[in-house]
Amino acid sequence: MKKPSNLRIFIDGNRYVHFLVVRLLRWQGKHSPCIFCKIVSGAAPERVLYQDEMVTAFRDAYPAAPVHILVVSNRHIASLNDLEAGDESLAGHLFLVALRVARQENLLSNGYRMTINTGLYAGQTVFHLHLHLMSGDLKRG
Repeated sequence: MKKPSNLRIFIDGNRYVHFLVVRLLRWQGKHSPCIFCKIVSGAAPERVLYQDEMVTAFRDAYPAAPVHILVVSNRHIASLNDLEAGDESLAGHLFLVALRVARQENLLSNGYRMTINTGLYAGQTVFHLHLHLMSGDLKRG
């Protein structure tokens, strides 16, 4: 008797976890509004550090460093992979606003890191274009 092909997923633990995560993210994307879109629209105004017509900056709810701020596009764009011709000003603006917020948070003298995770294997967990601005004792992964 031949084993069903989906049993292979259960044998290799890493593949099974990956399978579950991908299924959950696909379900979440179809069945729940994007958390960043909610914040951009004003659902959590107390968290917002900066907002203009293109981007919004706010503190990360699950910080990986003492200072962990997200700069997100106001328009829902899933990732860097989904930028199109004409988005050059938005892409540059993400970095300029991160610099502005870094200055506002007094991060310039001690340093900071800016990161954009693109895709599941890069650690992207919210599929809405965002830049991480971090400083302090960064947790190493």
